Amino acid sequence: MIQKLKQKIQTLPPRRRLWTLVFLMLIGFFAVNYISNTYLSGWQVDLTEDKQHSLSAGSIKTLQELQENIDVYFYYSKRLDYESPDHALFARQVKNLLNQYSNISKGRIRLHDIDPEPYSEQEDRAIEYGIRPIPLYGGAQQAYFGLYVRSGLGNSAAIQQFTPSRAGLLEYDLTRIFYAMLHPKLPKIGVITSLPMDADYFSPLARGDGAPAPWFFWLQLQQSYQIEKLAENISAIPDHVEVLLIVHPKNLTEQAMYAIDQYMLRNGKAVILLDPHSEAAAARKAASKDMPPQNSDLGKLLDHWKIKIDPNFVVGDKSLAHRVVIENPDPQARSQSQAVNYAPWLRLGVEQMNAQDVLSANTKKINLATAGAIEMADGASLRLTPLIQTTTHSMKIPVEKIRYMPNPEEIAAEFKDSGEVYTLAARLTGNLTSTFDAPPSPPKDIKLPEFIKESQKPANIILLADSDMTDDRFWVQVPETLQAGYIIPSSGNGDFILNAIDNILGGDAFLGLRTRDSANRPLTVLNDIRKSAEEKFSAQQKDLQAKLKSAEEKLKELQSESKEKQAEDWQQTIVAAQKDILTTRSALRRVQLDLNRDIQGIENTIRLILILIWPLLWAIILIFGLKIWRGRKVSY
Repeated sequence: MIQKLKQKIQTLPPRRRLWTLVFLMLIGFFAVNYISNTYLSGWQVDLTEDKQHSLSAGSIKTLQELQENIDVYFYYSKRLDYESPDHALFARQVKNLLNQYSNISKGRIRLHDIDPEPYSEQEDRAIEYGIRPIPLYGGAQQAYFGLYVRSGLGNSAAIQQFTPSRAGLLEYDLTRIFYAMLHPKLPKIGVITSLPMDADYFSPLARGDGAPAPWFFWLQLQQSYQIEKLAENISAIPDHVEVLLIVHPKNLTEQAMYAIDQYMLRNGKAVILLDPHSEAAAARKAASKDMPPQNSDLGKLLDHWKIKIDPNFVVGDKSLAHRVVIENPDPQARSQSQAVNYAPWLRLGVEQMNAQDVLSANTKKINLATAGAIEMADGASLRLTPLIQTTTHSMKIPVEKIRYMPNPEEIAAEFKDSGEVYTLAARLTGNLTSTFDAPPSPPKDIKLPEFIKESQKPANIILLADSDMTDDRFWVQVPETLQAGYIIPSSGNGDFILNAIDNILGGDAFLGLRTRDSANRPLTVLNDIRKSAEEKFSAQQKDLQAKLKSAEEKLKELQSESKEKQAEDWQQTIVAAQKDILTTRSALRRVQLDLNRDIQGIENTIRLILILIWPLLWAIILIFGLKIWRGRKVSY
């Protein structure tokens, strides 16, 4: 049949033959799309660099372990197909992922698609299950886009409303529900912290009514664990605490250090975040030069473990530096505000993670602020495995440089590569001995557990030299809606800590489930070109800034002279100094404009290439195919 069709096409005039071929190609294109959407919707090939569209090992393990049938009621109002294209596109992603889940579970997950019409029984049931409506036409009508899950044992959970802004967290949101069906009882963790993570008046979620609100990281903890907050003067940590989470402890008493010591010998599981300088704590203090140090430690516990985080230094890395905007204090010169790299605030990627450890190997992006360096002394009984490290373009920066009103330009000018790689997060494993020779005297009416001197279980500790990674400012984007469901993580800070807790609890297969990079990935080549361009102009910019400062100081000095000291040409000197200042400022603006113009030109060129490359590639394939077809016709 194909041979007859080919012979018939070859008998047509050249122009009709070309249009016939184009028509057949269009039919083939639509036929392939119809077949793939109808019969192959559950099939996919993931060609992304880091397998963005492939299920994590944690999801697959969770689904394969399901032992009972689970009914999944997917509520989606089909009117959203034409009312909200964003919701319609996201709904197809959700449905495709649910189909994958059902296939992997071997039919344990049973899908029910429901379009809840207004005033119908399905709409009443959706409201009963907690599905939150999406208002349309100013609230006059509403649609639904949510999920309700119920297991054969009667456990249930719901996603009240899917939002396109959480597309990067879709796998986490879905698998968390099925994991809860598999493990309905949440693990218990104990939390010791001096930070107001559970109730903060400065939280982005605070609605301005004077009431405090939790940090987003605290909300994540509440979703995954039963939390027992422990005081910094606790005498004994309860046995039911499965993992101890310590974040920026400031006022640990002798009793509390003993309680931690004994817990580590009995249980050995802890995630600890310490800091040479807490930006979160400093932001909640009255800013002044006399502000006390905002570091944290475990007192003599770290000394006994032979672990050190020097409270006098933070780690900076110019190749990982976060960009900050420095505003000119002069309102008339705000246009001279500029973005500079701030070395103590770090953006760390895959290259800085230890690929050999299951925890850090699943981490794609972390933001840290004024972190310290973790070091181990000789004779330590613990084994230190680095999880996150800097590059060699790093150095230790004195805390005094950043504690009060830091100057990013000054830090950048004084920065010198040390050539060393510093450890920012580490895993500590091995057996411990007690820091104490005997229990301290307990408070009245408190009976302490039996004193032990050595580990009953090997310790497994995740230690991070930064507590600011829990602060919303450094890793989440908070929209004006101020709803937790709409907060979008910009990095994996919270995920790393939760994955660390899961890892210590024994849930290695659960790792990598939470973190899923945004599809809006940066152009790394473009960023490198931008850095090179900035370095090219930085020397010229610094010379002009020094010249401008000198001219302004000279003008100020001239204007302050008394009339007796003023020379005859004093007025001409003033005019010359003012002219020099204007000329220098103009030169500075030209340098900045040239820099911006070069970077913008490079950006436009790269984006144009990326936009045109695929259409050009398909055009080349089509032309090449036509030439081959014509060649075969001639030979025929």
